[in-house]
Amino acid sequence: MNVSDPINASLNYGYVVVRLDINALGFDIP
Repeated sequence: MNVSDPINASLNYGYVVVRLDINALGFDIP
C-alpha cells in the first residue's frame, strides 16, 4: 500500500458524497 492510497480513497469518497449531495439538491452533473 502506498502512503497516498488512503488519501486518494478519502478524496474519492468525499467526491462521491459531494456528488450525491448535489444530486439530492436537484443539480444535474455529468
